Amino acid sequence: MDALFYVYILATRKGGSIYVGVTNDLHRRVFEHKTHAIEGFTARYNIDRLVYFEVFESIEAAIAREKEAEEVAAGVESRADRAREPGVARLGRGLRAVIVGRSRLSASLRPG
Repeated sequence: MDALFYVYILATRKGGSIYVGVTNDLHRRVFEHKTHAIEGFTARYNIDRLVYFEVFESIEAAIAREKEAEEVAAGVESRADRAREPGVARLGRGLRAVIVGRSRLSASLRPG
């Protein structure tokens, strides 16, 4: 069986902070986030809710998508500030996210 790689997005709760990562074992990695097994950003801000993932057959494709998702996530906050009202932001390449309040991405990323 060939290896699979996952790009995943975690969130605190609706309207909270998000984290984008890549792994070859999604179950293990989410468990590590939930138990704060690894110190860092997600443990510090209690980001442990899996809200979205994609599967890839190559690590190169997964890393490229992770970088794209990180750029998109960083841009969501500034778009929300400019809009100053809830709405749906197109995130590119089939992703969209509901923006809640002034500055946070909701926990509802989905293809579409």
